[in-house]
Amino acid sequence: PKGMLRSKTVVNVAAAGAAAALSVSFVRMLGRRRLAMASQDPHQWLEDVLGDKPLNWAKERNDECIGTVGDPSKTEVYRRILQVYDSKDKIPGLTRIGDEYYNFWRDEQHVQGIWRKTTLDSYSDVKNTKWET
Repeated sequence: PKGMLRSKTVVNVAAAGAAAALSVSFVRMLGRRRLAMASQDPHQWLEDVLGDKPLNWAKERNDECIGTVGDPSKTEVYRRILQVYDSKDKIPGLTRIGDEYYNFWRDEQHVQGIWRKTTLDSYSDVKNTKWET
């Protein structure tokens, strides 16, 4: 029985090793497949948000929409919304993560926006909120 127990243990250890090697191979294969899929993304070029090709593509889509439904910038509603959006009088909305509060802020200096954080105590001091970027 002792020899039999030892041989079962050796077989179990060998099987566990083979299973672990197979798992590692499987995980590597999945990683390579995901990487290959990401590199085959036909829209990845759109991520170059300031590149000529994506900007031209966006302009073409905008022109198609304006041609179909009209130019929204010619409406009173658009002008009112733009006036509110461009106003310097803004209340920063907050998202709490742990003990810190985050805000995505846009203004004339941060046209694409900037993430910043503060504490609740600092945010409560409306005139002197200290933001960290």
